[in-house]
Amino acid sequence: MDADNSPNGIVLTKSEEILFDFDQDNLCIYLSDHAKDVFGDQTGKHIFDVFAEYPEVLEQFNRVINGREQAEFDVGNRQRWNIQGIFDDDDKLFQGVVVEVTFLEPETPEEPLPTLLPSTWVVEVADRELHISAAFARTFGLPSTRISFDVLNETFPEEVKELTQAAMHLLDGTHEFFFKEIKLTDARGNTRWLSVRGQPSSREKGSIPRINGSVEDITQKLLELRQKQEQDSKLLRVQKMEAIGELVGGIAHDFNNILSSIIGYTELAMMEAAESQQNPKLMTYLTEVFQGSKRARELVSKMQTFSRADQVRPENLDLMQEVKEIVKMLRASLPSSIEIRIDIEESLPEIFIDKTFLQQIIMNACINARDAMQETGTIFIRGHNRQVSRDHCSSCHELFAGEYVELSIEDTGSGIPSAIADRIFEPYVSGKASGSGMGLAMVHGIMHRQGGHIKVDTIPGDGTEFRFFFKPSEHAETSLESPNTSIVMDADNAARHILVIDDEVSLVYYLRELLHKRGYQVSVASDSHEAWDMFSAAPDKFDLVVTDQTMPGLSGVQLAAKMLTLREDLPIILCTGYSDVVEEGNISQYGIKGFMSKPIDSRQLLRSIQSLLAGG
Repeated sequence: MDADNSPNGIVLTKSEEILFDFDQDNLCIYLSDHAKDVFGDQTGKHIFDVFAEYPEVLEQFNRVINGREQAEFDVGNRQRWNIQGIFDDDDKLFQGVVVEVTFLEPETPEEPLPTLLPSTWVVEVADRELHISAAFARTFGLPSTRISFDVLNETFPEEVKELTQAAMHLLDGTHEFFFKEIKLTDARGNTRWLSVRGQPSSREKGSIPRINGSVEDITQKLLELRQKQEQDSKLLRVQKMEAIGELVGGIAHDFNNILSSIIGYTELAMMEAAESQQNPKLMTYLTEVFQGSKRARELVSKMQTFSRADQVRPENLDLMQEVKEIVKMLRASLPSSIEIRIDIEESLPEIFIDKTFLQQIIMNACINARDAMQETGTIFIRGHNRQVSRDHCSSCHELFAGEYVELSIEDTGSGIPSAIADRIFEPYVSGKASGSGMGLAMVHGIMHRQGGHIKVDTIPGDGTEFRFFFKPSEHAETSLESPNTSIVMDADNAARHILVIDDEVSLVYYLRELLHKRGYQVSVASDSHEAWDMFSAAPDKFDLVVTDQTMPGLSGVQLAAKMLTLREDLPIILCTGYSDVVEEGNISQYGIKGFMSKPIDSRQLLRSIQSLLAGG
């Protein structure tokens, strides 16, 4: 192999055998003399260390230890590697591998076709002959520079017919010249686009004896134009998605305000129903309203995730439950001829990841599987606890080890074409005829952002398996999914005065009712300027402020900044359903002490108020 094809600069020659034996622990127990000369004495070393500079070898080795009997593949254009797995008599227990390198005869490179520069041509009308340049004849496999019309008709029938019609218009005087763009296949089978121009020579005795013209290869120009058009189209799509994102963000803000009122007043109604106990059905009805509002809240959350790529909300997720939910959504995108089989190990640890990210990973893999199977076949989705001793990531190409939750998605499709198998995680590399080519690049980013890794096992014509390795969750969290139907009045709160500001009037009055039930004094304002007038008139009157972020006039952050100039120690809780400016991680830079996402969770709000008033 040439040195530039060898990652470690070693030149492998054909004269001597290179052979390795590795045991069941993947340690080298034998290597041939020439292997020692090339790689040094690797006895006792792990296979990942021996072939650290050969990622292709390590990738194929992993396929063998995962069940393939052997893997044969080329590295560069000079080496053929063979990795043979050794198993016990039942073909189950892995005993080791034998790695062998043989060498390929280098192919004599074809002499390149000439560059088809603009050249001239002449048609002799009486002789029915075309005179062309030597470069043109060689490029398109024509026998000489003088070609009869009969040969041309046999070689390029459609194109000659089109050009003949154009030439007839010159001969009868209808046109003074012609210009055509035609497509021809050259001697190597490649498509070339040509610009052909023609005009008659001077007339002799009332007739035209010949037609003169020029031909230019415009293939590269058309490719560059097409690439520019594709880039412009991609830019337009990006701008369109940004515009849609802005629209969705605004809708999400309004929806969150509405949902805050619906959820809040439903809880207040449930409190009243629980106290009176006069109509048992009323509590049932209100519970259904609350559950419906919760589903709407989840939908709005997805809208927000779409509209803000940087908005990540990881949580503890049960893999089995999530897979079942995602498969339900997928059914609409998969034909009935595709079967999905799920085998998730019981009692798997939860994984800590944004739910939307997990949906994107699974749906991307399954949609790719659908396309690879041409709408008929089986998708296997498996989940297992996996202790990885040492493995090689197909995406980042780094070694990884440790405790993981493995999610495997396998199809019975055509496999990934070998030409792109090593590049599938690069942006705009896709095995599909159409599509953005960003799917697996996005999956790569998600997995490594979460500390995970990916393994890909594919053979053209024999299916593909994606194995996603997630770190088990180490985070504990509590979920407040049940409605808040009981609030205890605290007489000590009567001395505390809270100012509530939101341009959604129904939400303001709900918050006033909620805080009254806890015993607080409450003033409300539905306009930021009205709120500033109230506060600036008596800054010491208020113990805490709850304000919305997005309002006409002053935003919540701007209003908070003005208030803090009068009361530096004032506790402020900022509420928002959608904002590009402020989030929980950056509120401290504005001097704000509390943050609430809409729809507002009443328990969380009351706890936050109590903590801030206590000096927390």
